[in-house]
Amino acid sequence: MSQHDLDGPPPQWPPDCAAVARTVCHRVKNDLQMLMNLLVLAEAGAGTPQELSEAVQKRLSALGAVYTLIADEGRQPTAQALAREVARRVLARHGLAPAINTEGDPLPLSLRLCSPLALWLGEVIDNAVCHGRAADGAARLAFLAGRDDDETWLAVGDAGPGLPPRFDIEAHAGLGLRLAMAVAQRDLGGAMTLHSERGGVTARLCVPEREFRRLSTEAWR
Repeated sequence: MSQHDLDGPPPQWPPDCAAVARTVCHRVKNDLQMLMNLLVLAEAGAGTPQELSEAVQKRLSALGAVYTLIADEGRQPTAQALAREVARRVLARHGLAPAINTEGDPLPLSLRLCSPLALWLGEVIDNAVCHGRAADGAARLAFLAGRDDDETWLAVGDAGPGLPPRFDIEAHAGLGLRLAMAVAQRDLGGAMTLHSERGGVTARLCVPEREFRRLSTEAWR
């Protein structure tokens, strides 16, 4: 390389490559900030270094599901595909075979939506595996997603014994459910609820349709 090359203007990416680079770097920057926030929360709730390590590892695994899907499939992820990949990772960590039934029409996700939804799914699926197994010890999970004029919703249900009597999510939630509620409210502008009817628990995330559309405007390239 000549001195003229060094003194000249820096090389420029083609417009398409520059747009992709900006999108990817923006997502990674936001994911790193999210991890910093998770570290702070996990550190406050961890009693030992091992507990802190495990808390961080499982959240990293949920975020990694997004990048695995994109790298393996090379196309826009759907909520159903993301739920299957997150469930696979959570169940493998517990020594269980993949077992989640995903229903409904495919719901495409923008890059902006993928990471917070992966974290939310990781928390509620892990909670279902820990507390919502069927009487035979199996973890039977169901995922549904839908949209209407007012909201977009995602739901994860288990086949366990249901919620304890007088359970109050605000008062009794552990770190995992508190993180799931924080993601629902702060990152997605929505709300999370737990429902227990005829056995089993369903965790439901509802995002106002206007907000979901806004978060979906980040183009997939």
